[in-house]
Amino acid sequence: MTQRSEPRPWTATATAAAAAAVAAAVRGGRSLRWWFRGVLGASAYERYVARHRVEHPDHDPLPEREWWRSRQDEATPKGCC
Repeated sequence: MTQRSEPRPWTATATAAAAAAVAAAVRGGRSLRWWFRGVLGASAYERYVARHRVEHPDHDPLPEREWWRSRQDEATPKGCC
């Protein structure tokens, strides 16, 4: 009959290394999310609201749906050229 050896408990360095790896993965995921939101334009409305509050504090910003509509209308060419 073979005896089983007891599993070795985690050492402090192994625990610290695992925590550092998880933290790096989380940072990487957040960075990737930030990049995709910027590329796809998802953060554009948030930037508009932040700028609008600084430049026009006495007026409410457009609701998000209206802002996207106006942005799309401005990007659509009018006429043939």
